[in-house]
This record gives sequence, structure tokens and C-alpha cells, in this order.
Amino acid sequence: MIKRITSLDDLVAEKARLKAVRDERVDRLEAHWNKVRDREYRHALIRNTISDLIKNQGTWQLAASVVKGSSGWLTLLGPMLSGGKGILGKRWLWAGLGLVIPYLMKRVGNMEPGKIMEEVGVTVDRVRAYMHERRSARNAEEQDA
Repeated sequence: MIKRITSLDDLVAEKARLKAVRDERVDRLEAHWNKVRDREYRHALIRNTISDLIKNQGTWQLAASVVKGSSGWLTLLGPMLSGGKGILGKRWLWAGLGLVIPYLMKRVGNMEPGKIMEEVGVTVDRVRAYMHERRSARNAEEQDA
């Protein structure tokens, strides 16, 4: 039901109430965007989303069936999905993924998504350790020179 404003005092009070509501929402929106600007928050959000996707059995089965049946079209579709900016490295990455992912999907079979996520985590940790070792070695070489 619509509330009619019958006096100037009621109008001023309603404007003040609406301004307070607007200011509160602006503050909440600014707080939200400040969180999103934080790199660590974005990374945690992405990790959480990917983890939820992998743990969800239906999503995993759908993705597995799509990739298993790709038979090479993933290699062609990848550069289009990546924006096709003409970066050769990106195209090689998608070409490699298009060849490797169907093989991995056949090899994984009916492995539990949690186990797959654990293996992915171990692999990521190994890659990070390798990258850290390479950076350390490169920095040591630069300091010696």
C-alpha cells in the first residue's frame, strides 16, 4: 500500500530516511568493491569456485563427457575461447591442452573428484616449488655476475 505524504515535515523525514538507506547501501557497495580489488580475496574466491566445481559430481561428469568426446575440437576451440589475440604461446597452450586433456580424462576414468583435486594440488605445489627454485637460481646467478 502506498503511503501518502500529507505534510512538509513528513516529506523531509521520508527524504532523510531514504538518504540514510542510500548511504548505507553505498557504503556496503564500496566495501564489496574494496574486497574485490584485493588480490588475495580474488584468488581465494577463484580457488573456492574451482574447488566447488570439481567437488560437484554432476559438473565433473558433464565436463568429463564433453572433453572425452572432443576428439580434437578442443584444439580448435581453445584459441577462440582465449580471445585469439594472436599470442602464439596461448595458441600452443590450447593446442597442447586439446591433445593432453582427452588422454588424461581416459586415464583418470572414474576417479573421485576429491582425489583429482588432491592430485592437482600436489602438482601445483610442485610447479610452485620448481618456479621458486628457478627464480632463486636466477637471482643467485645475477648476484654473482
